[in-house]
Amino acid sequence: ENMEKDIHKIHNYIRDYTKISNEDKGFFIAIILVSLKKESFKTIIDNYDEKKYIYDLLKENLIEFGLGEEIGVFEFLKNDQNNKHFYNIIKMVKSILDNNPAVDLINKFYMEFVKYNNTDSRSLGIVLTPDHITKLMIELLEIKPGDVFLDLCAGTGSFILEALKYKPDKVIGCEYQSKLFTLLKCNLLLRDVEPEKQELIKDNCFNHNFKATKTAINPPYGMKGDEKELNFIIKQLESLEEGGLACAIIPISKLTDNQLNTKYKKKLLEEYSKECMDFLTKILKLEPD
Repeated sequence: ENMEKDIHKIHNYIRDYTKISNEDKGFFIAIILVSLKKESFKTIIDNYDEKKYIYDLLKENLIEFGLGEEIGVFEFLKNDQNNKHFYNIIKMVKSILDNNPAVDLINKFYMEFVKYNNTDSRSLGIVLTPDHITKLMIELLEIKPGDVFLDLCAGTGSFILEALKYKPDKVIGCEYQSKLFTLLKCNLLLRDVEPEKQELIKDNCFNHNFKATKTAINPPYGMKGDEKELNFIIKQLESLEEGGLACAIIPISKLTDNQLNTKYKKKLLEEYSKECMDFLTKILKLEPD
């Protein structure tokens, strides 16, 4: 409860005293959290003399972590007038991190921004999957050592982080949005996972072939310009080795839409699993084609 109150205070401070846009708020918090992984940065913040530019400090840290190319979006951090505000934000974030080292703070901050910005997750460039849903989906997959886990729409890496707790042999994550891909790497760094040791792909998942034993996705539904929604599920199933397990979030409307029945529903529910067909037909009262 105290953590959520403190996160709300930071949200209000960012809104009132900085020029950070809605879509950049989460990224700004992420680069602060990554920078706080360095003891030298924490020491500088604890003894800050207002003579060092916050921008230069963050850039130096991100270059060290292989993320330096992303700092350009915060050129306005060079503004001396606002320097004290960014310093205050870092101090507040550091306090939350010190008291909650095991919490997925990137996700917590995003949930805060969505809740109080009178907006939705699309304006922030991210689709949020609640923690309890993420944990449930990964539990259903029963991941074990020897498994290869795949997320075709990795986003900030919630499914990947949860899957890593079960020690699969390999993790594959694909994300085509540059900013989300950087957040994915930030999230791994915050959990002491070296991104370069995982198979992370910044590209459209349909441009690649994958082979995995377990996979979970929350694909982008209803976004203009995207592939047909159920194509993500079909791609997911095509990426599975025989005997593998897949877990995905599918809006009921995508299975009951008559326009989808002939091509996508038939392929999804009949070709891949008769049990899946029987189950969904029962709970959704679908009429078989």
